[in-house]
Amino acid sequence: MGGTEYTTEAKEFFGYHLTEMPKNYKDVYVADTEILVEYIYELNDGEITNNKVTKEGPEIISDVNDVTEYVFTYDGTVKDYIGKATLTITDTLPYKLYYANYGDGCDYDFENNTFTCSVEYDITEEDYEVNEDGEKVFNIHEEFYLGVKYGELDSDIITNTVESKLELRKVYEDSESSVDSKVLKGDLVVSYVDEEGNALDSYTITDYAGLYYETEEKEFEGYTFKSSTNNTDGF
Repeated sequence: MGGTEYTTEAKEFFGYHLTEMPKNYKDVYVADTEILVEYIYELNDGEITNNKVTKEGPEIISDVNDVTEYVFTYDGTVKDYIGKATLTITDTLPYKLYYANYGDGCDYDFENNTFTCSVEYDITEEDYEVNEDGEKVFNIHEEFYLGVKYGELDSDIITNTVESKLELRKVYEDSESSVDSKVLKGDLVVSYVDEEGNALDSYTITDYAGLYYETEEKEFEGYTFKSSTNNTDGF
């Protein structure tokens, strides 16, 4: 006469999936014998959605000596995942900086001319919330600040591009955003005249607003230098 039959079933665990179903998930009891029924699970790779980084900055830079301010914003959603995650924001700057100001978790690499922010998460089931569709989600929202003064410019438009990478155990997603800032210029007219206001010579220099300039006197045959106005200043 056979033993009493038993049956077991798999259970669901958040962030895990079943990888091996035991062959003896149902069978019969054996007298004086302990039967081990083992279900084997593995952590999920997870899913990243709504992955987006944006960069906001000025449309116009009216003085290169002023601090140009940027704000990086990242939003992303993680599903069906528990464990470590890392968000990295990288801004490759178009010019070397004279000055940089930024918050905690960020760093400026002078050699590679990059600005990087990093945040690490240890996601547990308790960190999840239920969205309007009834899904359990872990939402990420981060903001980072960067204030800079650029070095030598060679273009009227400064294009700054930022990239983000959100990494789970085996899954990652990238995003990119850029902002263009127009650098205003000023004209410097240098004029050489005699005492009666007659023009001896003149020229015009155009350069970025805020840059320092310096002019110098010239010699003209039959004339001696008398005075100048604002021979050093800024555009």
